Amino acid sequence: MLFALDVRPLAVAAEGGPILMVTSQETGPYKDVLAGFRQHLSSQNGLATLLEEHSLQGGATKVSQAIKEAKARHAQLILTVGSLATQMALQEAPELPLVAGMILNAGELKQGSNATGVVLDFSLETQLQWLQKIAPQSKAVGVLFNPKENRTKVDSATKIAQSLGLKLIANEVETPQALPEALESLAREA
Repeated sequence: MLFALDVRPLAVAAEGGPILMVTSQETGPYKDVLAGFRQHLSSQNGLATLLEEHSLQGGATKVSQAIKEAKARHAQLILTVGSLATQMALQEAPELPLVAGMILNAGELKQGSNATGVVLDFSLETQLQWLQKIAPQSKAVGVLFNPKENRTKVDSATKIAQSLGLKLIANEVETPQALPEALESLAREA
């Protein structure tokens, strides 16, 4: 994985504090992103020595404390990898610049005025094509959705599914109480 981030402006202010890296998990892809970031900073005149790594698997309380300590030492940047780490950093340090990776929803970054990132987002067509590859014998795909939030996306997915020879069975679920019945209905149809 390539990580292209121009951190030259940080070099001037590097004496001001650490660069905090927070991950949601300690698994392969998360480690790969951190390794790429670390490698890039190493090529930037020793900026890698400013890195402090923390994982939510080490406990949210520990990470929260680490963010508070980094703020007290005038941290220059927070790099988050994963949605949970991003949400936590935005909550604990909304005033610090944040670069996020491997997040599921671009909306997560809207709560931070100085946050940017890379969203894991695949087109509906790509998702349905992969479903066909994984389960080629399946002709019907079921989806549960909240119509207030996802009506347009489901309408688009229905058209794309048809173009791929699939039938999209979409069941609306407006409340948590409606979920069991919707799951049973979907299990019979898809």
